[in-house]
Amino acid sequence: MAVAKAGSGGGGAARDEEGSEIADGERIVSLHAGYETDGVYTNAFLARPVDGKPRPGVVLLSGMGGLTWTQREITRRYARAGFVALSPDYMGGQLPANRTEGLFAKNSLDVTAAVEELAIPIRAKYGIKLAGWYYSDVGELNQVVHIWAYRDYDHLDEAKAQVAQDPDWTGKYVPRVRGLLE
Repeated sequence: MAVAKAGSGGGGAARDEEGSEIADGERIVSLHAGYETDGVYTNAFLARPVDGKPRPGVVLLSGMGGLTWTQREITRRYARAGFVALSPDYMGGQLPANRTEGLFAKNSLDVTAAVEELAIPIRAKYGIKLAGWYYSDVGELNQVVHIWAYRDYDHLDEAKAQVAQDPDWTGKYVPRVRGLLE
């Protein structure tokens, strides 16, 4: 855990515990944290102002590099600006050595298993069937399109509302694919 006060005087730039220069702003605390949902633990990095006042929150998703030092520093910068900032490690601790490994790790998140294990059974409870599953080979890469079959427009409206309220959908499926959604 690091606690830093930017602009603390004494000449020179303020520095954190790792010796990196920090910008002016709030006094913050930063630490590794995590959360568990249905037996799946997700590591994360949290930074917040130390004053304990209610603050707006922001979730920062890392790029293909994972939860690197740079991502942690970005999280700290948001905290210095007055936010409670959280960077989840959706790549499961992987720190790719280069761009190619980073793209592979990011694109290997298993959306197919999430749909087969969760989305299809949850939607089936409300009479929705998977009619098509497509992914791109050319054009904008790494897109998956699902086509779901409904009886009619009334069923579409009713079933979408039911799925949106389903605890398995909101508590299991959405958290599992959150890093993949636009």
